[in-house]
Amino acid sequence: MAAVLGEVSPSEVLERSLQEDAERIDEWRKRGKQRNDEVNLVKLLTADGIRRKIYEHAGPQAMPAIQVSTFAATCRTLQTGLCPLHGKTGPHSPTRELLAPYVTVNPNLPNWVMHTLRRIAPEEILTLCGGHQESVPPYELTEFVAYIAVAKRLKSMVMPGLELRWLPRATACRFADALASLPDLQILDISSSETHLTESFLARLGALLSHRSLSKEGDNVSRPRAGPSNGDPREAPNALCTHPFTRLRELRLSGVDAPYPGITALIRGISGAQLDVLDLSGALVHSSGSEHYRREIE
Repeated sequence: MAAVLGEVSPSEVLERSLQEDAERIDEWRKRGKQRNDEVNLVKLLTADGIRRKIYEHAGPQAMPAIQVSTFAATCRTLQTGLCPLHGKTGPHSPTRELLAPYVTVNPNLPNWVMHTLRRIAPEEILTLCGGHQESVPPYELTEFVAYIAVAKRLKSMVMPGLELRWLPRATACRFADALASLPDLQILDISSSETHLTESFLARLGALLSHRSLSKEGDNVSRPRAGPSNGDPREAPNALCTHPFTRLRELRLSGVDAPYPGITALIRGISGAQLDVLDLSGALVHSSGSEHYRREIE
């Protein structure tokens, strides 16, 4: 017996043991890889290109939903994994549903609104949240209006801090038209003490809420003149949609700064709308003349 054992050296025993361990580990890795290959999200997020993007944009911290949305819009392969087909609306138009449709934009970044939204297909957004006290700056609002005009699945929009005072009247009205044309919009919240609305925007919003045709309003503020657009066709207001605000249930304008004629036109229009929630608490209403008289709505 001793002679037999003496033929096997300790180094050979150790080598054989290590080989068996390596084979078990390889088998475990193969099973794990096979399971991962069946999960598109795991497979794609572990790809070298995707990992490089994650570390380049976010660092090693947890990846928030907004970045998943960003990658889904910029990477076709990842979009296929994150947005499975849910049927077809037509013979050549399959529909996709983004698994992370809640979009939050950071007000601390330069050009933060369109810089973020350009990476995300508008038809994939269900909820758009614009931060705290800051929102779309005037120089970006024209692009923002064009973007949300095609966000047909948008259900909730929270964009505090809108600054409309320095915009041409036509652009402000186009913003109201774009909001009214969203078929699934249920919540519109632009509440903020930093939100400054204009008479033309509020009058247009009121007319849309009351389902009145602007062609019957005459040449007043609800049918504004185009501002100095240098011939840019984007500055012309959109035609009034046939069925504006079909599902809107909540309109929140708490703390906003607004002219008295515009608020009056809005309230007249709301009387013809069916809203579950209307919040004008703390709104500062002022005259449109030179007195700049302000009064807080109780």
